[in-house]
Amino acid sequence: MPAKNPNAVITTGEARVLFKDDASMKTAIHAFQFAAGDRIEDKRMRTPNATDVARGTRWVDDAERDRIHEIVGKLVTAIAKRA
Repeated sequence: MPAKNPNAVITTGEARVLFKDDASMKTAIHAFQFAAGDRIEDKRMRTPNATDVARGTRWVDDAERDRIHEIVGKLVTAIAKRA
């Protein structure tokens, strides 16, 4: 197991939240685009589209979505400080 960096931005548990499954990764990608200013917050992104339903993608509830946006926000803030 790699040594933990005392200056780490996110914990291993937070990384697992982002990459738990397809639905959480899709939400994380949207959160990065939103944080970068490339997209606006669109309520339609909260509802799985027909392709997602056909693939069996699960529904991401508001609490998990907010947690993902919080974690992504921490990453974006850290990147901006280091740049």
